[in-house]
Amino acid sequence: MVKKLFLVTIVISMIVCIFSGCSKAGDKPKVENNKVLATNEEQNVQSQSSQSEVNKMIDEKISTSKEEKVEQKIEQNSKPVVTATETKPDKKPTETPGKADKIVYLTFDDAMSNNTVKILDTLKKYNIKATFFPNIMDKPENREFQRQMLKRMASEGHSIGNHTASHNYAYVYSSVDNYIADTNKLNDFIYEAAGIRPNILRFPGGSNNQVSWRYSGKEFMGKQLIPKMKELGYQYFDWNVSSSDASAATLSKDTIIKNVLNGAKGKQKAIVLMHESAAKTTTADALSNIIEGLKAMGYSFDTLTKDSYTCQFTK
Repeated sequence: MVKKLFLVTIVISMIVCIFSGCSKAGDKPKVENNKVLATNEEQNVQSQSSQSEVNKMIDEKISTSKEEKVEQKIEQNSKPVVTATETKPDKKPTETPGKADKIVYLTFDDAMSNNTVKILDTLKKYNIKATFFPNIMDKPENREFQRQMLKRMASEGHSIGNHTASHNYAYVYSSVDNYIADTNKLNDFIYEAAGIRPNILRFPGGSNNQVSWRYSGKEFMGKQLIPKMKELGYQYFDWNVSSSDASAATLSKDTIIKNVLNGAKGKQKAIVLMHESAAKTTTADALSNIIEGLKAMGYSFDTLTKDSYTCQFTK
């Protein structure tokens, strides 16, 4: 009986053990090893991901560095070329004792415009006096503006010359009488506005213009018109420095500056030709640089009068 009970106990214990899910001794370490393997794989994945991000950052940095270099190159190539505005004018030369001073006469031709206002403002800023050879526009709406400009020129100490009222080549160069009539018309207007009658003039196109040939022949200027205007008491002025601002509707500011400063080099007396009409905005803009450049070259400034130094193309 005892043996039967013992056997039954052993059998029951075995059955309980089987149904209780007991594991073999090596099972637990196997699970832990799996966890370790999984952890290592995750670390490898993370490590690879981190390395990938690092590589990406390096690639991006290299790429950015290349772009920056390219941009710097573009920026360097895009920098404006040094222009006459930035070029330092010649230093004032050593003056020989007793030698006459270097003098420059700034002159402005043609119809008055808003550029005249800018020019007068700049001259006032530098306390420079200049010479104007204006025309007049016959439209009634322009009359008061032109009167104000002429009045201001005179009151601020500038010289006013005659450039004919119309600047109409076909009319003024058709005959001596036409030229005189147009000159008188402008002188009357200047007197009405500023109280003066000019005795200096500049021929439209200069004294050696060839436009007059088609209307009165090659000898008209030298043998007819010039002698008659001298007989009437006028002195005429051409120029020995040209801004060339009449060579285009609106010449670049830097070119105008360069033309004037280069043209004045080596000259003891310089008469500079510029224009004040509506299209000559860059001439007005260039004036400050021109004045500063001429000053640095040792020039003083003066206005033209009947007794001034003159440059004449046709004697």
